[in-house]
Amino acid sequence: MTARRSMRCLPNVNLHIRNTCSGRAAYRKRSEVRFMLGCLVIAAALTAAGCAPTIDASTESTMQDSIAHVRSTLDAADRESFDTALRDLNDMLFNRTDAVSQATIGLYRPEALVRKILHRKNAFDVIRMVDYHRCQHP
Repeated sequence: MTARRSMRCLPNVNLHIRNTCSGRAAYRKRSEVRFMLGCLVIAAALTAAGCAPTIDASTESTMQDSIAHVRSTLDAADRESFDTALRDLNDMLFNRTDAVSQATIGLYRPEALVRKILHRKNAFDVIRMVDYHRCQHP
């Protein structure tokens, strides 16, 4: 009788093992692992993207210091692009003769306008913003 009792319990154990290791369950577990790995990669990429130093333009002196700091963290090619973007931004804001630009500049003090535009932006944001503006208004 003990042999029969153990035979009755054994199929239940095998059934339990078979159900947890079936192809469908294994596929589901692999899918969950891939999903979690993908989420981890995306989170790491977003974290790395947020690590670029930003410009603190709360005052004129902090803006100058933070621009110098942001500029020092860039490699040579990006530094040149950043410098060009800052020059072009200055030209776009203050060397325009159309009435809309003059009215916009008249609403703000020039240094306040630049601080408002650059505050909390990193170098690549400034470059993208100026490139976008160049494409929209050639």
